[in-house]
Amino acid sequence: MAIMINDSSLYAAAVAGRALSLTIRAEALADQIDALHRNIRGARDEPVRRAGLRCDTASGWMKQASTELQDAAGHVCRIAAAIKHSACAIPWGACPGHGNTLTSAGGHTWCRVIGCGQQWDHDRAGLPCIEPAQWTVTGKYGRACVCVTVTLSTPVSAPKAREPGLEGSSRN
Repeated sequence: MAIMINDSSLYAAAVAGRALSLTIRAEALADQIDALHRNIRGARDEPVRRAGLRCDTASGWMKQASTELQDAAGHVCRIAAAIKHSACAIPWGACPGHGNTLTSAGGHTWCRVIGCGQQWDHDRAGLPCIEPAQWTVTGKYGRACVCVTVTLSTPVSAPKAREPGLEGSSRN
């Protein structure tokens, strides 16, 4: 089945599937390299055994590649979830309780609000918001469907959603 590139959610899911497939292949190759290394270490000749040191390096590269591909697949899966029609339209991550208060470093994200304690083991700040869109906000640049958290954490100077039924906003 061909997937249109501009069908973002399906395309992202397909890319994630390809990354996971490559992850499995890289792990299998690392296992084969390890088996080769065991065979080389069993050789009678010292020069042959020494040549096996390169197998450790090659196996390590394959294991690292597998880890990186798995992380990439997880990242793309989260993007696919975020760009579904029912997700918030804000292109940055948000803390479910505090909105645009996230900080990320080294692939980990946390909320900066003292006492919140929310943490994620991925770069949530670098992804689109994944919370369900429940409000439509109308502003100078058009309309966007956003989540409650983003609505409540929007600065006063920006267009802000109001109670359902009031001009300029509506609840979905």
